[in-house]
Amino acid sequence: MREQAEKVFRKYSKSGLKEIGLISVDPLEITEVSATGENGVNVDQTYKNMKIYGFTSSSVNKFDVDFDKCEMEMITTTEDIIVLADYKLKGQLFLFPIDSEGKSNFTLHKPVLQHTIKCEKNMIRGNEHLHITDFKTDFVEYNIELYFDNLVAGNDEISKGIANVLKENPNEIFIEVKSSHAKAYALLFKRVLNNVFKKLPLKELFV
Repeated sequence: MREQAEKVFRKYSKSGLKEIGLISVDPLEITEVSATGENGVNVDQTYKNMKIYGFTSSSVNKFDVDFDKCEMEMITTTEDIIVLADYKLKGQLFLFPIDSEGKSNFTLHKPVLQHTIKCEKNMIRGNEHLHITDFKTDFVEYNIELYFDNLVAGNDEISKGIANVLKENPNEIFIEVKSSHAKAYALLFKRVLNNVFKKLPLKELFV
């Protein structure tokens, strides 16, 4: 079952498969993610027009299904997840006051994601179908690189200084928006899978 889930995901995550309601998830597109600064990094972060690449390289490490409880757990590893977005940062970043906007690039190397899924069973035209009621995604492991252009408009020296600090401490920024990223991914994956489950009855899902 794990091998089949990985095969289907890799084969159709980029192109989609209209016949079973599977839309493309590479890239994933998210309108907006934001977070308010906490934990020592007092920066309000907003990312818009996000495009997330790389999920076609995912491998499924674990895929467990309990049909009686209608629960699933999946753990995946992806080669790289690349997140491109228009950013806006405002606040205090380390020792630097900052109020900037521009283009950003988050690259997560070898991220391991855990997906915990709850569902229910419905009858559609005489066949039993699954419907996801709750989908949670968590980052288990990752290494991250960050890039922001135009951090301090008109001052390349300070921009380079901030960029160097970010290079050495990338998780200080990402940890603030990590849960927002995870929630956005989960919402999209839930929508994608419910499209598939609505088309395919349970008896055809894992044959």
